[in-house]
Amino acid sequence: MSMVIVVSGVFAAGAAAVGVLAAKKPETVEQNPAAVVAAVQRTSGLSYVVSDTNERGQVLNPALRSCGYVLPEGVANNQCAPFHRMDHGTHVQMRCWDDIAAPEKDKSHKWFYVTEAEGLYKDWNGWVHSDLVKDQIEVPRCSNQILDQYPLGDPHPTPVPDLKLTITGSCTTAGGSLGATSANFTPGRPYGVSATYPDGQLYPLAKTEGTVSAAGEISWSWPCAGDPAGTYTTEVVDYGTGRTVRASFAIAEPKKPVTSSRPNGGISTPTPTPPSPTGNPIREVSGTVHGCNTYGQNCDNDPLYAQVPPEGYDWKTWAKNATVPNGSKLVAHCWAQGGLTTNYALADRGPDPYDSDIYYNVSTPDGSRHGFMPDTYFVRDKAGRLGLPSC
Repeated sequence: MSMVIVVSGVFAAGAAAVGVLAAKKPETVEQNPAAVVAAVQRTSGLSYVVSDTNERGQVLNPALRSCGYVLPEGVANNQCAPFHRMDHGTHVQMRCWDDIAAPEKDKSHKWFYVTEAEGLYKDWNGWVHSDLVKDQIEVPRCSNQILDQYPLGDPHPTPVPDLKLTITGSCTTAGGSLGATSANFTPGRPYGVSATYPDGQLYPLAKTEGTVSAAGEISWSWPCAGDPAGTYTTEVVDYGTGRTVRASFAIAEPKKPVTSSRPNGGISTPTPTPPSPTGNPIREVSGTVHGCNTYGQNCDNDPLYAQVPPEGYDWKTWAKNATVPNGSKLVAHCWAQGGLTTNYALADRGPDPYDSDIYYNVSTPDGSRHGFMPDTYFVRDKAGRLGLPSC
């Protein structure tokens, strides 16, 4: 069996010297007790890794890990997961050692930080349990300086290209829509989207997440009707890598009608404004806030939510852009579906109960405040939805 020795801050195990890839396998301590002494004197050369057997008798190739720890069988997460498994006999260059955690009962706590010296993953760095490293050499205890000198994992990773997001098209407050071209997002992984008004307030998007296509592209569009004029900013987070990209876009004021003179008395008539690019009439519907509960109480401080609340949301903590008093006049632009909002307690529906999962994207008439207003506190038209389009 192999003996472990710590001498003057270095760690080594009994083995004979080896310095080239073609070196013969070492003598064991049982075959030659003097080999353990020779191991302490050996300070350079390559070592090699061997396979191991788990508690169920399965033979596993040695793993190069991101840290010195092995999760118990049956526990599934990525903590210290192997970068890959090396072939039995793969040569490695030992860099340093540390006392971390035994992978199993009665196993050593020692782990080696090594560099693979051959094969498909040549020059990769990572942790290997000391029991799996043979022909060990004297190495110092690991330090930040050593670990920085030999970066964990692939020392020559393929550069990750920058995320690309370009807003396309043009529109005005009267109509039209924008699109986007994108590239280099992580295929098949989720992404998140946010946006801000020209004044920096969070824009109440109806949908804030999606899944990247197989081509690394995302879906992004913006209907402009009813939004205040100005320059907006959108940010997209690629959850696969944590990278973000921002882009700005402008919504313009519609062009004023051009007047032309007529010879009969100098009467001027406006030139009709062409329809919006979508071909659909632009609609805005005004409504009055009805914020009282089923008993006609607690009528004020009605919320303009920053985002559409999900099912089971907590109305006390869900983010608001602003609140408005009962009786306020608001302009609704479109509707979205979310979590149920009631004007009653579950244990007491009261004399005038109402509930709805519809939310309207609204703004104050002067455009100073925006958000999603629950239909329950607004016009209470969950069936007709004011005849507006979905957001």
